[in-house]
Amino acid sequence: MTFEEKLNLAHQELEAAGIRKSRFNPPLIRFLRKAGLKIPPPHYWKFWTHFLEQSFIFGTMWGTFMWFFVWRPENISSGVAAVTSLSCGILFGLTMALFFRTSFKKYHLSK
Repeated sequence: MTFEEKLNLAHQELEAAGIRKSRFNPPLIRFLRKAGLKIPPPHYWKFWTHFLEQSFIFGTMWGTFMWFFVWRPENISSGVAAVTSLSCGILFGLTMALFFRTSFKKYHLSK
């Protein structure tokens, strides 16, 4: 079975479960698929994949935003900023990984 066939079946299963399309097929994932990457819907990712991806993206983006608009003007040290960004990234990544794991089990999705 090709990736596209598996993806179509996964999308059908997610729609039948009542999950919003914006949750199982977000814009970033659609963009990456159009770029040629074969990425399954987030509900089918492994826990650690979610955790690492969400932690890195959120921690980096939030930390950068906070550095330029809040921390640097207030003269917060770069060490404190880095530890805070890392901590928030880990917390967000864990929250999102647990959310998708719980959603996967709640809707009895197939592996």
